[in-house]
Amino acid sequence: MLSALFLMILTGCLEKLDPDDVKTVKYSYQDSSVPPPYHRSFDITVEPDKAHIQVDSYGDILVDSTFSITTTAFENLIFTINNANLQSGEAKAGQGCTGGTSERLSITSTDKKVYEGRFEHCGGNRIPARLGDYEKVVLEIKKLIPNLNHLLK
Repeated sequence: MLSALFLMILTGCLEKLDPDDVKTVKYSYQDSSVPPPYHRSFDITVEPDKAHIQVDSYGDILVDSTFSITTTAFENLIFTINNANLQSGEAKAGQGCTGGTSERLSITSTDKKVYEGRFEHCGGNRIPARLGDYEKVVLEIKKLIPNLNHLLK
């Protein structure tokens, strides 16, 4: 039954990262189909010295801001990633499920993509625990954006 809800592609656990080798950590959230005044999709791209957020509603850019971050904040993010036991993978919604949201997280080192997770949320499906503590990493990324909830209004 679980296989009917999830299609997973697993490529192995993420090796421990050195903060000096990480180029970008990118988190994307795609909102469900709701009327434009309520639709908020966004991308957060974190680099060693800055975090950039772009919020849109069906392609109309509502927020495009960059914030400086400290070396300590970036190192804390990498520490969280290293302790999350992330495993690249994908969880898709089951057939016939419409109207959900999706998330994507990718991590790039100086020379290659080292992690990618893609997750669809529809009909109550969740990110499988064996793909790591994804939610903890996302919370750490969101902390780097001051007043995130206000920016998403």
